[in-house]
Amino acid sequence: MQAVYGEPIERGGVVIIPVARVSIGFGGGGGQGRSKTGESGEGAGGGGGASATPIGYIEIRDGNAQFKPIRDPLTDVLVPVGALLAGTSVAKLIRTLLKRRR
Repeated sequence: MQAVYGEPIERGGVVIIPVARVSIGFGGGGGQGRSKTGESGEGAGGGGGASATPIGYIEIRDGNAQFKPIRDPLTDVLVPVGALLAGTSVAKLIRTLLKRRR
């Protein structure tokens, strides 16, 4: 994975440089074999793909540069709710186990 930077955009003395995470993958394979009827055959194939995900931007203002991440609002909600549910479940499980010991 690599970070890729977009073209700088300047407005009102502030420069913004978009930043994305880019992933590239390739694969291929081949083989040969015989069918049930005794015929032989060969085959090969390959493919590739790329993905770019925005991760933030660099803001340059008054000679100071600062990276500002783009956060996923869904993650900002799901992670705390998941942690709360897990903590509640563990606490309930511990109470249940302690009651059984008595």
